[in-house]
Amino acid sequence: MRRPPLWLRAFVYSFTPVALVLACGAWATQLMVTRQIKDGLRESLRQTRAFVAKAQAHQELQNQRFLSVVSENPVLKAGMELALLERGDEAARRTLEEQLVDYGERLGFDLLMATDNAGEPLAMVRRDGDALASSSLIEAPRGTEGVWRIGGRPYTISTLPVSLRDETIGALTVGRLLDLSDFAAAAALTRDGKLIETNLTLGDAQDLERGLARCAGVGECELEIGDELYLAAELDSLPLGAGYRLHSLRSLDAVQGPLQELIRRVAWIAGSVALVLVLLTSLASARSVVRPITTLSERLERIPPDGVPPTLTIEAGTREVEQLVASFNRATVQIRKDALA
Repeated sequence: MRRPPLWLRAFVYSFTPVALVLACGAWATQLMVTRQIKDGLRESLRQTRAFVAKAQAHQELQNQRFLSVVSENPVLKAGMELALLERGDEAARRTLEEQLVDYGERLGFDLLMATDNAGEPLAMVRRDGDALASSSLIEAPRGTEGVWRIGGRPYTISTLPVSLRDETIGALTVGRLLDLSDFAAAAALTRDGKLIETNLTLGDAQDLERGLARCAGVGECELEIGDELYLAAELDSLPLGAGYRLHSLRSLDAVQGPLQELIRRVAWIAGSVALVLVLLTSLASARSVVRPITTLSERLERIPPDGVPPTLTIEAGTREVEQLVASFNRATVQIRKDALA
């Protein structure tokens, strides 16, 4: 098989490494940008966790202050004592519910419940639309802190005991609706691996549920929801109760997609210009090296087999080619001297 011309081989040998360096540089730049974006999102998630924990601690402190004031109210204590003495009496329960509604509307709670010492509910009200209304005691869960799920909606709750005449007669529980739509970032609430609520618009919630299940026990992880890649972090500083997990999510594709597209365009334009310049430079360099050698080869081929080689001249060439021509001419002079001797 005939080998390619020398000029083509010289061009390929000089052009290929430069092209590989440009391609590797573009790939390394994109990889570095992606890593920087992920690090930035992770830092954002850590800041979100710290902010939510601080806000939750502040909210819990406020709830405890409100509870301490309300639980010492003699009217409420009298209403709870009446409900305990007249257990099952509808009028006593409604009287206590009216007191709970009054305090709840003034303090902005979405859920209030009074219980006895055994944790059995005496009366409960929760927000329905814009107003607090009576709620069935059958829906009342157990527990003194964390998250309650009533009517398919999650509430963060706090509880404080109520005493009368130096004796604990029950407890008062207050709660606020855990509305993920109030979160500035994407979030999801799960219980025992099952998705309870999210503010993400999803075509298939099963993708999110499966992804979060794989992230169980891991502070931060990547998960794919549909065709989009997310970075998720568990807000483990919140006392949500057994089985509940609140996750904050950031879309990697939404952040890095436009930036990577811009990088690809810039890299494509810059790479194309660089490749054209390298192509022209390499081609010119290859021809500048090969042309004198080609010329020398053609002149040597025109020498008769029995003739004396002429003195060669090369108009332009590399230093090595010029040295080759000079050595050839010296050999030619010697051959002429030997022929005349």
